[in-house]
Amino acid sequence: MGRNNIPKEVKKLKGTFRKPSGNMKQPVFTIIRGVVQAPPYLSQLASWEWDRITKQLIQNDVLQETDLMMLAAYCQEMAVYWECSEELAKGKYVLDEFGESTGRAKTEAIMGDKALKNAIAIGSRFGLSPSDRQKLIMNPPKGGGDPMDEFLK
Repeated sequence: MGRNNIPKEVKKLKGTFRKPSGNMKQPVFTIIRGVVQAPPYLSQLASWEWDRITKQLIQNDVLQETDLMMLAAYCQEMAVYWECSEELAKGKYVLDEFGESTGRAKTEAIMGDKALKNAIAIGSRFGLSPSDRQKLIMNPPKGGGDPMDEFLK
């Protein structure tokens, strides 16, 4: 079990791509440039996260057709995490029949923890965590950028 292969696009964004090290036969999929509706099977919270995150990924030309199912899984895992966190906010521990704390974590705590770990793992593939994002070298978003940079050129 070796290290994960880094996609050619990520290497180009990082500035580390070299022709001999890149996979020349890597498939190229369609980059999504318009709004994509959330899949109907996502929960309300997951749909909200879908709308929020797809805007950012599309703006940076990161989202491709083949990424949609994995992105839906990320959104659903985040929704599960938020729902579990909301449930945990009501009470921290499981209570026994006398109303005393058993010291055991609620099922929601375990589910929320697993959902967050899954979301972090999936999100890292899209550069969604700060540590993954800082490894990428991105072009400024279209229509954006700092006008002062243009002035100073």
